[in-house]
Amino acid sequence: MLLSQRAIPRMRRLLSSSSDQAAEANAQLESLHEVSTAVDLAALGRRTEAASLLERAVEICSGSMGEDCALTRAAVHRLAQVLYDDQRFGAAEAILRKGESNARKQFPTELLLLSKAQLFQGKIPVAVETSSRAVDLCQQDEDNTPDTDALGQALRQLGVIQVLSGEEDDAETSLLRAARLGSTSADQGKGLAAVAAFNIARGDEQSVEEAVELLNEACATTSESDEHKEPTATAEAESEKEGGDGNDAAASAATSKVARLAHASVLSTAAQGELVLERGTATASERLGEALKIREQLLPIGHPATAWTLSLLARCHVAAGEAVTAEGLFRAALDSLQGIAEEVDDGIARRQRSAGTVALPLLFASPLHPHTKAATLRGYSELLLQWEKREAEGEVVARQAEKVESSLLLKPPVGLTLHMLHLDDVY
Repeated sequence: MLLSQRAIPRMRRLLSSSSDQAAEANAQLESLHEVSTAVDLAALGRRTEAASLLERAVEICSGSMGEDCALTRAAVHRLAQVLYDDQRFGAAEAILRKGESNARKQFPTELLLLSKAQLFQGKIPVAVETSSRAVDLCQQDEDNTPDTDALGQALRQLGVIQVLSGEEDDAETSLLRAARLGSTSADQGKGLAAVAAFNIARGDEQSVEEAVELLNEACATTSESDEHKEPTATAEAESEKEGGDGNDAAASAATSKVARLAHASVLSTAAQGELVLERGTATASERLGEALKIREQLLPIGHPATAWTLSLLARCHVAAGEAVTAEGLFRAALDSLQGIAEEVDDGIARRQRSAGTVALPLLFASPLHPHTKAATLRGYSELLLQWEKREAEGEVVARQAEKVESSLLLKPPVGLTLHMLHLDDVY
């Protein structure tokens, strides 16, 4: 499959006349055969094949229009994202750093992806520096009117990485600024939840009380927003009467889905906070039940975010002394995490098992999957170890947990999980 050479002159004309080259490049990139095919393959979990096609697209674009062309850079970013999703963090970093020696202006999105690739290799100080550069770029808008949404996202990512690096004062400043800048309920809620998680990590009484208040505010923010409400048939009919079209309805539905999933994510963080702080399980269970309902309605069967919700619910039942129910939830979560890989490509899953590694979900890419697997195995092992005559099973599961944990390069502060810091949109 070759990218059409006849498309190159048309791309060049469009890009040279565009006021927003990055957006135009992404739009045009979607029409290229290699890229559209790569997108389809990546959606099926076939990221190695997708990366090969995107490498070919980068070669042709850079050869025809130069490395600094917006179309080439958009293709490079797509390639780096696929490599990152495939957990090939070193390769993603190499691709993104390749053009750093050039005198071109970098985009914040490039730097934020680069910092996450560095972070999940354990290069925390370098990731902090890269995220700081992204924040600086967002604040140096040529028109002196910075994109507050982009700045808020950059600050939140910087703050999260500063939490992981132990830079408490800087992390608090970054996260508080990010929480104030979000223009959507999703960004505001996740920002508040990240600040709350930071306060939980501090552990002192005042910080804990502030964390509880922030978690309640985050849940209320994402719940009460108009964006969170599911579009109704009446609303769609009113839109048509006012001259709207199907695209308006689709955009509204997409916005609602994003907001509702953000609400589910914030609910999960709030529930984790309550479990960590041992504030009882009633509210945590209620919030997780609502999160599970949203995720089961909006996400495909077997999605890892749903599995994580099941794992947290299991912990609630453990705390309530309901061992049988807890075991069922833990096993459902583990089956879901294992089954996605097998369903997509059983050959890949077999090779992973024979190599002694965990078959992680392939369809829904996220570097947090091993952390989800490790935490779920650890919770299940603790349940079995306390269960009379099932201690031996518990020891087996505990060894499985230790094996996954030993491969994790990032160790969040005691009481936190990476999920609570909202570093990844899959969860």
